[in-house]
Amino acid sequence: MDMKKILPYQRSLFILGDVGAERYALFRSYSSSNANLDRFWHPEKVIFKQSTWVLFSAEEALCYEWKDNSFRELKNVVAGGTYFISVSPGQLPLNIKLVFPPYSTSEHEFKQYFEQSQLLSGSTTFVWFEGFPYGKADTVQQLRYLQNLGISQSRISIAVTQSEREFVISDIGDMDLGIRNARNYFIEKGYRILKEQAVIPLQRSLLLEAIQHKTNYSHQIVSRKEDVLEDIRASIIFIEDDLQFALENEQWAMKLEDCFAYIYVKNNRLILNVWMKQLKELYTKLLIPILKRELLDTYHLRQIQSKTKTIEELQTVVQVIWNELERRLKTLQKEHVLNTIYLERIAYELETLQMKTKCYEFVNDSIQRRLPKEITRYLDNTVQYYLEEFRKGRNI
Repeated sequence: MDMKKILPYQRSLFILGDVGAERYALFRSYSSSNANLDRFWHPEKVIFKQSTWVLFSAEEALCYEWKDNSFRELKNVVAGGTYFISVSPGQLPLNIKLVFPPYSTSEHEFKQYFEQSQLLSGSTTFVWFEGFPYGKADTVQQLRYLQNLGISQSRISIAVTQSEREFVISDIGDMDLGIRNARNYFIEKGYRILKEQAVIPLQRSLLLEAIQHKTNYSHQIVSRKEDVLEDIRASIIFIEDDLQFALENEQWAMKLEDCFAYIYVKNNRLILNVWMKQLKELYTKLLIPILKRELLDTYHLRQIQSKTKTIEELQTVVQVIWNELERRLKTLQKEHVLNTIYLERIAYELETLQMKTKCYEFVNDSIQRRLPKEITRYLDNTVQYYLEEFRKGRNI
């Protein structure tokens, strides 16, 4: 049997996950003829993680390099290469090859890799192996990159890895709590969670589950409000990351910079008032819609209370944060450079730089510290209120 002719037609299951060696270690214990896997499977080496590795089933010890649209015998490993290694039959699902792409945190590199990959097809599925610490910001970012390529959530599964390292207590809590919170978080995001935890040696049943197309979990979210509330509460710990990603996606930093543009203050001596007007508009037109989308859709508040009620309460929270920011900004009112008419943009940029820096500090503190804190408080209070009402048997 000529595997070179068969391999291109085998279905690909992409193995994604952390930059560490854990996702590779799950497969290192696989048996292979003549220790075939051990010859090249060295995830501790930097060059290993810069290449694409493909595992496939075969009785023989086979090692190929894919180059110039053809298979060649594998001799040397170089960064950026694509390498095929056989493992003994019975460990992988039938007619499935496992693909390990290089890890990249750059959206451009990520997109370029998958757009150019010849290992992708319409039947390709993906597993993200999530290792400790669970529920990382990088995970959410990478999964969003994948979906931005048009890959539906129904083709993506999450496998939580049972870490064998000595566990260090973190702000998430112990490992069991971290795993539970991460699972709840990914479920709320609409991803499929593979039932078993990923342990060494990795079980074939976990991969079989990953390649079975099922209805996206987001379409099966339990209707009982108590379950929804518990899931929301478990996901609150991720609100800071979610808000930061949402702001980045809407180019918050660039639009914040625009608030201080010379065009708005030209021939106006009340510069601080102009700045505050632009900042308030930014809060109203960008921040509130982002928060509304996150709370109603990502955190599913629409499932427990009306959209109108959520928006009204959200506007109150944002107003509190804005009032605090406005008071801090007004402490700069007496600065001479903010009460000067500038006829030239260069003079304006140079002489107000220090004041703009202070404004940035105030705004960033408001967005990065106060906003997540107040939204977390709001979600906590909302969930607790409805849980108490639900358990009292009230019709809410």
